[in-house]
Amino acid sequence: MNSRMLTLAIIGAAAAGGTAIAEPIAIESYSGARPDDASTVVDPLLGDLAKRGFLTGGALVARIEQDVSRSGDALSRAESDGLAARAEDGFFEPPLAECGEAVLEEVWSTLVKQPSTVAERQELRDAEIKVLLGLSLANQRLDNQEGSIKYMAEFLRSFPDREISRAQYGPEPADLAKKVRAELERSARGSLRVEVLDDTGGVVFVNERYVSVGSADLDKLYPGIYRVIVRGKLNGRVHEVNVEPGSKKLLQVRLSTEAALKTGGRSTSLIFPSEEDRSTGEAAGAASIGSAIRASEVAVVGIRVVNGRRTLIGALVAADTGRPIRSGSLAMDPVAPSSKQVAALGRFIASGEADPTVSVGGDVPIVDKPVADDGYERVPWFKDTWGWVLTGTGVAVAGVGIGLLVNASGLDDDADAETDEVKRNDLRDRADSRRTMGSILAPVGAAVALVGIVKLAWPNRQRTSNRESTHVAVGMNWVGLEGSF
Repeated sequence: MNSRMLTLAIIGAAAAGGTAIAEPIAIESYSGARPDDASTVVDPLLGDLAKRGFLTGGALVARIEQDVSRSGDALSRAESDGLAARAEDGFFEPPLAECGEAVLEEVWSTLVKQPSTVAERQELRDAEIKVLLGLSLANQRLDNQEGSIKYMAEFLRSFPDREISRAQYGPEPADLAKKVRAELERSARGSLRVEVLDDTGGVVFVNERYVSVGSADLDKLYPGIYRVIVRGKLNGRVHEVNVEPGSKKLLQVRLSTEAALKTGGRSTSLIFPSEEDRSTGEAAGAASIGSAIRASEVAVVGIRVVNGRRTLIGALVAADTGRPIRSGSLAMDPVAPSSKQVAALGRFIASGEADPTVSVGGDVPIVDKPVADDGYERVPWFKDTWGWVLTGTGVAVAGVGIGLLVNASGLDDDADAETDEVKRNDLRDRADSRRTMGSILAPVGAAVALVGIVKLAWPNRQRTSNRESTHVAVGMNWVGLEGSF
């Protein structure tokens, strides 16, 4: 394998990354465990939202776990002890290239899926070293150079604080490490900053190695994938950050959201320990998830008790701030809502269209406390009134100026053809006058139009006090919208 192929193997094996979306998403939210009967009302509501263009179910789970984070659960102590013993057996299993490689691959796969296991017990890093060096040697002996390089590069990224002991492991891994390190040095280093937004005592681990408390700045990193976990009063999820050559990556972690976020199967949920925690953390959690995958909006659905009755509630919130846009509800007692009512709630959440033929109720929105902001919100370019006024006015003025210039040219032609001197002079005077006006109006209009176009393209913000926020409220024989308009 030549040096170019070696470099590509090192960097290419680690390259990964997801694609952001621009569509709305739908998640669940509860205080306590998901109710047993959620599947009878929540699942149909999510299904209706999916038909209306919301990403939900297994597709959303896969997107979050690929692009944002995955579960950070750790193995039990007994399980991790057993894994360390298997790593020891696999490394010294004769012959390493045949039996040991399979054992070590299985151990490594488990550790990568549950890296919190090693983050919790730093002594297990010694077992990780044996796994990575063993896999590198086994693949080299199996003539799988790409695999051998991949595992050695992982060792160099994960253990910058360790040297390979020739006395303990022999000359082979040390020689291979020297070769791979030389190739890694040919690429520009990258950097990674980790910020913990809501726990200054959060402990940051990168590739299961303790780094710092509160925040972390790592520079001169070899290119590749880095697993980041933050553990504090609450335990975070696993983030995989692709540090590319010369790149500067920023990862912001909100532990309250990460501890609440549960992904698995076809469900993406925020599970809070209490109603108070849900009330204070739901908006920020929804916004955090939505902004992480650049969703346009987030629908939050769940079951709550409102005025003493179990109620199916749905809300639409802004993905960038968590600000409530609208919310509606369906009473589940004394009878469960019909499929028609659930569809009506889904339609209202998605489009704001209220249906007076169904009993949509509940005067408590699902999101009680939006995240704090600066009192302003973004205005879509197509709603920028002054941008359109300036652009339209500029185009009109420029059009008049151009028309005057064209007309002046025509009058000059008429003057050239006119034999009467008085009429010819009059035509030339009119042409000069219109040419002068056209020369002024055309560039002025173009400048005004350009200002308008720039204003449309530039992010526009206005005070949120005028933002439309609605909520469906229905009594026994009436239905209406509450909010500010």
